[in-house]
Amino acid sequence: MDAGDLTPEREEQLTADLLRERAGIDPGKTGPVVDLAVIGLVNGAWRNTCVENWHAEGRLHDGDMLRANSHATWRVRQLMRR
Repeated sequence: MDAGDLTPEREEQLTADLLRERAGIDPGKTGPVVDLAVIGLVNGAWRNTCVENWHAEGRLHDGDMLRANSHATWRVRQLMRR
């Protein structure tokens, strides 16, 4: 099936199936879906940028990276769940 042939209904069903089978998330419950989206946002918009280079170069230590990622994820989750 070509991506252009994918109907909105089929796309929704595929997404729901993937969330259930691969992530163990019930797509009918918004909390876990939001949590998964938050992790993706933080990784894509912040962590996987120059911050990762700083960590690789030793400018950010593992503990600092963990604390910064945890805090960013917590804060974005707060904002998303409003």
